[in-house]
Formats: sequence, C-alpha cells, structure tokens
Amino acid sequence: MDESPRWLAVTGRHERALKVLKKAARLNRRSLPGDEKVCTILRESKEEEPAKPRQGKTEIKVMIQEQLASLSILFRTPKLRRITLVLYGAYIIVNMSYYGLSLSGGNLSSDPFVFMVLSGLMEVPAYSLTVPIVAYFGRRLPTLFSFALSGVALLAIAPTPASYGWLVMTLAMAGKVCIASAYQILIFYSTELFPTEVRSRGVGTCFMVSRIGSIISPFINEILGSVYPWAPSAVFGATAFVASIVMLMLPETMGITLPESVAELESRETPSRKRSWLRVPTSEEKAQETRGSSEG
Repeated sequence: MDESPRWLAVTGRHERALKVLKKAARLNRRSLPGDEKVCTILRESKEEEPAKPRQGKTEIKVMIQEQLASLSILFRTPKLRRITLVLYGAYIIVNMSYYGLSLSGGNLSSDPFVFMVLSGLMEVPAYSLTVPIVAYFGRRLPTLFSFALSGVALLAIAPTPASYGWLVMTLAMAGKVCIASAYQILIFYSTELFPTEVRSRGVGTCFMVSRIGSIISPFINEILGSVYPWAPSAVFGATAFVASIVMLMLPETMGITLPESVAELESRETPSRKRSWLRVPTSEEKAQETRGSSEG
C-alpha cells in the first residue's frame, strides 16, 4: 500500500508524495496540473524537523521519554487538547455501551440466543444507513443524535415492566442500532478532526483508550444486572446521553479542508456562533470557511 500523500508532504517527502498522487490520478482517470505546480503546493505544507541522531547506545529510558514526548503533542495546544479529550471520552462511552448492550441478553431477554441474533442483525441498517446520513447532514449532528437516541431508548427500559418483554426487546434493539451508528460515524469523524501530522497517533490512542469501556462493560452487567436487570441499560443509556451533549464541543468537518498540521488547526478561526448547530451549513458557508482557513 502507498503511504498517505498528506503525511509525506507534511514530513517533507515531496517526491514520494508526487509519485503517489500521480498513481492515484492514473487509477482514477484524472489529470494533475503539472509536476512543478504540484510540488509547489506540497512544499507549502509544514515540514517536520528531522530527528537528531542519538550518539551511543539506545537506552530504554531515552526511548520512553521520546514516546511520551510524542504522545504529549495531543495535549499541548488548546484546540487539539479539547478534541483529544472529548474523543477519548466518547470512545470510552461508545465502547462501553456497544459491548455492554451486546452482553445484556441474559438481563433483557428470556432467550439470550435470540437476543444475540437480533442484536447482530441490527448492525446491518446501522452501518448501511449512516453513509447517506453522514453525506447529507455532516458528521457532528448524526453522531450527536445517535448517542441521544440510544440514550433515550436504553433509559426507557428501566420503567418498562418486565412482563412487556416485546417492548423491552424493541427498545434494546433500537438502542443497539443507534449506538452502532454512533460507533461507525465516530471512527470516521475522528479521522477528520485530527490534523494529518498527528492523525494516526490520535486515532490510534482513541482506540487504545476505548478498551477501557469494553473492559468495564462486563462488570456492569455482572454486578448491577444480577441485582437489577434494568440497571445496566440505564447506565449505558445515561452515559450515551452525556456523550451526545459533549459532542457539541467538537466542530463540524463536512466540506472543510482537513488541517495538515497542529499549527494550522490552532490558527483557524472558530466558526461563528450565530449559525444554528441544528442547521447544516450551506455550500456558500462551507466555501467561505474553506477560503478563510486557507488564507489563515
């Protein structure tokens, strides 16, 4: 597989980036403006400083310090720090709710095998319907509403009498569709929020942190579910609803040029608060923001 041309440009490997772009243009039957012009555009990207060679033997302490310094870049600047912390929390919650709900068959259904089959089938619409939704409504609103609807459905299980098994199953499946949709969109959304310079680092640590939620979820089902069968779904629903509110802190990325470096992300102006967060930005507004970010 070819390396990302964005990453190659940011790290100063312009010739390799040009080769990858020419190959992509050939496969997609597109034409590039010219090697010199493309190289000029690539050189406008910020180049990283070359790593200084270490003298002597490589020590474990030095390696650990370098890795910690590399990871700390996600927390050094205000905007990137906010994005990182919000995504860490969202990944923990979505992982906890997703796997916790999948393991709740014994608490929410008299037949856990049927529950598991239906739970798996719910992922088909969750993964297929999100594509046109994200393409039309953007990234933030679908993620927000997926978390919110999942939270409402799971919280509604608590007051539902156990005798209404069909209603409990319906609410659980609705929560599974929504939380699976939130999981799918969140992965795509996070790749657009992190700058190219730290994208793999940011998304990779998000997945690492998300495992905290998957570790916690079985204990919630085992400890709370053995006493109150509805308690795990209430916990998963409440945390999902909190995640929907926290998602308001993130910007919309639809139609916006992806930032190449941390400095470019920090230099961008915050979108005007006059625009309603319930309304999808128009093409003119997207063009204005794109021009503003490029000028900055």
